[in-house]
Amino acid sequence: MKELVINFDAFFWAWDWFIKGSFKHLSDASLFEWGADRVMLGVGRWLLVMIAHYSLMKVALWKRFSPETSLLKNWKHELSLTALTLGPVTGLVLAASSLLAQQGILQFHENNAFGEAYYWLSFPLCLLGLDTYFYFTHRLLHHPRFYNLFHSAHHRTVSTTPLTGTSFHPAESLIFYSYLIWLPLIMPISLDVLNFFSWFSVIFITMGHSGIDIWPSLIRHVAVARIWNGPLHHYMHHSHNQGNYSLFLNFWDWAFSTNNPNYIKSLYEKPESRDTKS
Repeated sequence: MKELVINFDAFFWAWDWFIKGSFKHLSDASLFEWGADRVMLGVGRWLLVMIAHYSLMKVALWKRFSPETSLLKNWKHELSLTALTLGPVTGLVLAASSLLAQQGILQFHENNAFGEAYYWLSFPLCLLGLDTYFYFTHRLLHHPRFYNLFHSAHHRTVSTTPLTGTSFHPAESLIFYSYLIWLPLIMPISLDVLNFFSWFSVIFITMGHSGIDIWPSLIRHVAVARIWNGPLHHYMHHSHNQGNYSLFLNFWDWAFSTNNPNYIKSLYEKPESRDTKS
């Protein structure tokens, strides 16, 4: 009987590329090849998160903040902007980031080259850095001049869906994803940590635009719901077109008093009794 031999090389390569974001196979690639590879990686991860999210919405029967039933009302508009975001814009940023790393300009390193403590500390530093950057650039994009030029494309959708999370004007996408360049420019980052942070960001942003009530009643009554921004936070931002500017944490909205006046109260109310429009 012929012995069955299973070759796991393809599996391990896919794991190394798709999950860990490895770019070792790109050592001799051109700028175009760098960009195309990173775009395929980004699109693949985005599709996985989107499919998982829409599937969970169907299975878990989460309630939407808006009575509007259509999840894909502006799908053509959102999908066209998503294609620009995940295509040429992120491709350019990721290719530039990878090539600058090859030149030693960006401070990427393997595993815990700077010690175990810094390895674990670097993730919250990335989170705080991007959270701060996002808050102030987001407020700037709500200036009438910049809003009309760029940010209004994202706010065309009032009743947000997971697809809204990647539908940005190309210039705004460039502003946001530039963190893949300036973050490793100001601090050394493990490739593992940056990869995990990228996964975390995609999932969090998709969840934040989902427009569904995912906080269990128990969570809404503890401090975590006031510290971490859930979908209600960003849904109220879209429904009012102002306030609630922060991304991951509520610190900057709290510090500058830019939370929607009804946001904290709405956290503790049952979904059917919330006043998210006033």
